[in-house]
Amino acid sequence: MKALVFHICDYTFAVNLNDVFKIIEKSESQNNNGLIQYKEYSFLDFTSKFKEIIELSYNGGLYILFANDENQAALLVETTEGIFELDSTDIYPLSENLYRDRKLLFKYYYYDARKKFGALMLDFLQFL
Repeated sequence: MKALVFHICDYTFAVNLNDVFKIIEKSESQNNNGLIQYKEYSFLDFTSKFKEIIELSYNGGLYILFANDENQAALLVETTEGIFELDSTDIYPLSENLYRDRKLLFKYYYYDARKKFGALMLDFLQFL
């Protein structure tokens, strides 16, 4: 089973590539055995916590951006070369001008992606 685990804010996504999204919230508390507690959310329940969800498809790849009220965001990038996750809590603030802010966000992540993955995303800005 191919799966990807990535993080958005205080949540961990376990994505089964052949199935559906599963969202897990890591709790600060531990049970009597000292194990960390987890809560599961449906994808719909989880995404309702975010005010902006952007899903775009480009050149055979899938790009999903989640942003919440604290301007935290993560970008799941699926390409023909594999799936990568880029995240940051220090991004451009969202505003009423969502089109402009989307471009700023994607440019920010494009810069980050080039540092990490080099030429893999070389043509990404053409999409903007």
